[in-house]
Amino acid sequence: MTAKTAPKVTLWEFFQQLGKTFMLPVALLSFCGIMLGIGSFS
Repeated sequence: MTAKTAPKVTLWEFFQQLGKTFMLPVALLSFCGIMLGIGSFS
């Protein structure tokens, strides 16, 4: 049982880290896009 659940935990941690890695650039890009949109409107 422990041999089966251990890879799942590490895989979950891997996906969490992957999500964090992808979240920052995506949030930064969306933020830049919003700032560009506000800048073009005003």
